[in-house]
Amino acid sequence: MLINTLNQQNTLGITRPLSTRKNQLALTVLMIMLPWFIPMSSVLALETGISILDGKKTKSEIKLQSLNDTEDSQLKKRLLDELSRQHKNNEILKLYSNQNKIASYERTLITEFLRSQGYYAAKVSSQVIKEKIKHIIEPGDAFKITQVNIELPTSVSALPDKYLLTKKGDPLIAENVLLTNDNVTTWIKNNSCLFKVSVHYKAKIFPETSTATLTYSSTPSVETVFGNVSFSGLKTIDETYLKDLLQFKSGECFNQAKLDQSRLSLLQSNLLSSAQIETGEPSANGVDIRISVVERNHRTISAGLGFRTDEGIGVSTGWEHRNFSGHAETLNLDAYIAQNRQTLSANYSIPHFRADNQTLTFFSEIESEQTDAFDSDSASFGAEVTRQFDEYFRGAIGLQTDILQVTESNGDEDEFALVSLPVSVEYDKRNASLDPRKGWVAGASVQPFINALDSDVYFLKTTVAGSYYTTLNHWFWSPTFATRGAIGSIFGTTRDEVPANERFYSGGGGSVRGYPFQTLGPLDGNDPEGGLSYTEVSFETRIHWGETWGGVLFLDGGNAYTGELPSIGEDLRWGAGFGLRLYTSFAPIRFDVAFPLDRRDNLDDSFQIYISLGQAF
Repeated sequence: MLINTLNQQNTLGITRPLSTRKNQLALTVLMIMLPWFIPMSSVLALETGISILDGKKTKSEIKLQSLNDTEDSQLKKRLLDELSRQHKNNEILKLYSNQNKIASYERTLITEFLRSQGYYAAKVSSQVIKEKIKHIIEPGDAFKITQVNIELPTSVSALPDKYLLTKKGDPLIAENVLLTNDNVTTWIKNNSCLFKVSVHYKAKIFPETSTATLTYSSTPSVETVFGNVSFSGLKTIDETYLKDLLQFKSGECFNQAKLDQSRLSLLQSNLLSSAQIETGEPSANGVDIRISVVERNHRTISAGLGFRTDEGIGVSTGWEHRNFSGHAETLNLDAYIAQNRQTLSANYSIPHFRADNQTLTFFSEIESEQTDAFDSDSASFGAEVTRQFDEYFRGAIGLQTDILQVTESNGDEDEFALVSLPVSVEYDKRNASLDPRKGWVAGASVQPFINALDSDVYFLKTTVAGSYYTTLNHWFWSPTFATRGAIGSIFGTTRDEVPANERFYSGGGGSVRGYPFQTLGPLDGNDPEGGLSYTEVSFETRIHWGETWGGVLFLDGGNAYTGELPSIGEDLRWGAGFGLRLYTSFAPIRFDVAFPLDRRDNLDDSFQIYISLGQAF
């Protein structure tokens, strides 16, 4: 019998866990999808066992013995994947140029990998023949677990089966042993009052029977409660506000997991640059908690500059205070000035409004807008409650008033006093908002309006939108495929009764690139009239050249319609183009050139240019 304890550190390389128009459209789709097919040769190379070693092709052959065909194929693929990963990431292996040294080091890596997969009796021999490396492997049987012992403190309930990744009859896989040890530690932390939680494991290996036993146990520790809580380093933040963010109170059962959660809550307040939690020694009054913090700068001044061919230059500036009254209240003042729009807005947000996951926001805005569709002067104000139901899902409901004076392109002038109740929901699983590379987001909004100046005028405005992103990091240029769709409708009244600035428009940098702003949809001559519904879709293939530069090929389609529902029989108008991306620490700067594929005489230019911050969607 051989007794062996698995290394608790991860040293084995285990990673935790038609017409001309149709032809144009088909060509554009082909251009967007082309980067997806460039790296296929490298994928095929891996399947045949060819690795790229230090810039040259070297065939590292692996021959397995004493396995059936299914096991042979699966294990061989895992070994080839591991060798490929090691040649990419192992700095020591990159130093070798001599094939004999490479073969020797590969043999060591293969042996360690086999042990991590439970093949403790494996035999590996290597040969170098005409600069080609051949590994002959006799893996033997994978060692199977015959017994698992979980030794928990008497005050802790039994570990649920879902936390146990090493069960009787399973192969002794190192990663599963490590993950189970973490799960046992987490279970004890969450279900005990122990001052310290330390879990270790021991594996006993029996070579004569190719079996093993596992024992998980914890170091004894006293049970206690939370004592006095004190803060140091505070300057402008109210201490009572930070105490309310903690996940525990004095006198409650001491729980290490709650300390970790509390530190995360403090940092997520956006008020602190650091938070360190120290614990005293257990006493009759419990364990005193000392929290040392460093406040962030709560004030920020921002400025931005953008350009669009159809809208001209836009300049924005803003001022933000993230701790206005000492309880993380946020005050935002923003201004935007462009050729066709000028806006001044203010927002005041109160976090933890009647619940930890709710925020109350008061908002106001004054705006003047001059477009080919309408000229308008408006003042808006209202309040909104936002609730974060979980990590991804949130909803909002508010009350809003809009005072409008609108002059349409035909000269008609109207005044409105709209009262509305906006309701929205959003599910956001993107990895980032300004430069998403994976995940998806979907949202919907419903906003009933009534005109206080004419109670017979009321309507319901609805929109639904969603985007999806996926990135193939192991492919050439790491392409990100992104797609977006949106649809909207206004019900309850005629188009003429809906203020022009509340109607739907399509075309421009925020919707269908390549067409002038708001010009897709009903027109009066060349002047947009807006519609009661719209549909938009977009496709992008984004490629990345290192950490700083990237490019994009895109295809946008959309239209606005007179009726309450989009006219499925009417074609979308399509625009396509390309762009450059300069990736910064906060967001990409984009430069896009777009071309209308359905160019209209005396209305559409041959191309449009867009410069802005963040991805198009």
